[in-house]
Amino acid sequence: MRGRKRPGPPEHVEDDGEYRRLTLDEMDERGCQYLIEGIVERAADDYRNARMRERLTNHKSLVAEECARFFRSAWFEMLTGLDGEAVIEQLEKELTR
Repeated sequence: MRGRKRPGPPEHVEDDGEYRRLTLDEMDERGCQYLIEGIVERAADDYRNARMRERLTNHKSLVAEECARFFRSAWFEMLTGLDGEAVIEQLEKELTR
C-alpha cells in the first residue's frame, strides 16, 4: 500500500494554485505536523475568544483556563518545542491591540 494515494488534506501548490492529495508517505510526517498545527491554532483561537468573552462579561472562562493549562503543559512543549508561557504572553498582547 506504500505510495498509493489516499484521501488526505489537500496541499496548496504555490506555482499554479492547484491542490493535490498527499501520499501515505507524506501523510506520515506531514500529517502529524498538520495535526499539531491544527491543535495549536484551535487552542489559540479558543483562548482568544474566551478571553474576549471574559472581558465582555466579567466572568472567568473555563475554556481560557483549559487552553492556558494546555499551553503550559509538557505535552505542548513536546509537540511544538515552544515555551507555552511565551505563547500566552503573545496571545495576551494580541488581545490588547
